[in-house]
Amino acid sequence: MFKGASQNSQRRVGRSGKSEHAAKLCKLDMIGDAKPSKAMLGRLKNMEQGLIAREAKLKLKAELQRQALDPKFADERREKITKKLTKRMRNVVVEVKKKAR
Repeated sequence: MFKGASQNSQRRVGRSGKSEHAAKLCKLDMIGDAKPSKAMLGRLKNMEQGLIAREAKLKLKAELQRQALDPKFADERREKITKKLTKRMRNVVVEVKKKAR
């Protein structure tokens, strides 16, 4: 630091406010004209895949919700569960009760 100069004046040596602004604008133009980086393209691709996966998950949830409310599917599911439980516990009597909704 030069003797007798304040810190603020030392920091501003070399560029005026207008030249700094022009340099920033030039940098922004260069960024705008440049091709996107691989990292940025990867992020965009991940975002798009995430949206697609989210939509598929919502469709699956809606289908499962529909099946849960349908009595036909509930009976089939109850039978499957009963078979699995009886296979695991051969000497145990299993009774599956329907939940009151």
